[in-house]
This record gives sequence, C-alpha cells and structure tokens, in this order.
Amino acid sequence: FIAVLLLVILPCLWVEHLEIVDFDEKYPPIDEQEFLRLCGPGTDPEIALKVREIFSCVSGVDEEQIYPDQTFADLGME
Repeated sequence: FIAVLLLVILPCLWVEHLEIVDFDEKYPPIDEQEFLRLCGPGTDPEIALKVREIFSCVSGVDEEQIYPDQTFADLGME
C-alpha cells in the first residue's frame, strides 16, 4: 500500500516542484521602479502599485513576482 501511495504522490510533488521552479525562472522578483517602468506611459503609479498588492494578496504570489503583463492564469487564478 505504501509503495503504491508513493508512486502516486511523489510524481505529483515533483510536477508541483517543477511548476514552482518554472514560475520563479520566468518571473524573477522585480522592485517597484522596474514594475512601474514595465507598466508603460500614462500609468498612475499609486494605482498600479495598489493593484499589484491586491493581486499578490488574492493569488498568494509574492508581490515582487507580480508583473504588469501577467494574466490570471499566470498567477494560478484560473
């Protein structure tokens, strides 16, 4: 029973680990200045940073890994 359980659980844990590594590589942490630079011209910095904070709270992703061009799916909020 334990062997079967390990054969089912270990691959799931490994896939989850790979997804985390892929996310960390694709979205390395950026500071507020870099985030605002990526937002584009005419973006209100106060609003952009507040939206970033809200997305971080809702998705559970570190605020430094929230990028302006990410989708809900990128953040695991499908």
